[in-house]
Amino acid sequence: MAYHDKLRNELNNVSVHFTIRQHLIAIGGSYLDEINVAPTFFTSTLDAHNLATLMGINRLIDTSDRHLSIYSLLDFVKENTAIFTKKAFVKRLRLLGRYDEIALKDKTKVTAQVVESDIQRVRNLPTSHMRRWRNEILAHVKSDSVLQRMKVSRTHPIVSQQVQKTIDTIDKILNFYLLNFRAETWATTTVVEGQIKYLLDAIRFYVQEHDRKYKQVLREN
Repeated sequence: MAYHDKLRNELNNVSVHFTIRQHLIAIGGSYLDEINVAPTFFTSTLDAHNLATLMGINRLIDTSDRHLSIYSLLDFVKENTAIFTKKAFVKRLRLLGRYDEIALKDKTKVTAQVVESDIQRVRNLPTSHMRRWRNEILAHVKSDSVLQRMKVSRTHPIVSQQVQKTIDTIDKILNFYLLNFRAETWATTTVVEGQIKYLLDAIRFYVQEHDRKYKQVLREN
């Protein structure tokens, strides 16, 4: 299901950017000295992840034909529920060499009513501020002005809980249809905390060594 795979990649990219953003904010208070070694770098990094998160979310919930969105997938499923029947499901898994009774047990009936319910779930997501951010703010910014776009992302910050709810909801919807199409689920979990901590610890070590050597020079003189 090509629609799903492209949307899943988009969602996972959003999740990565959002996770990095959130962890930088959460851990920043414990590494202020290290961040202040290169404040422009860390501020620009945070802004870039902020921007990438908002742009990705807007593509996922776009109701126009400009981007493949979650609505594109749901409209496709609604018009092609026959590919989700038990018979089609079993045939597909047998062709893939992955059929078993457990997979069949987890199969849920996909109907137009089920799809319409998911469409309403997406419409009810708290994404109005992100749509306004795109339509009213980004539309007036030159696309080639990266620094200006980052400035916009600072003046119109992400509401973290709303973004997380959007990511989680789309994740569940994608997994529901993939499970009922080819008995698979994907994860959005990204382990970045250790990598960010490693980077900041390395800067901390550098700063401490620099201070130690500087004090040593002062004592010797």
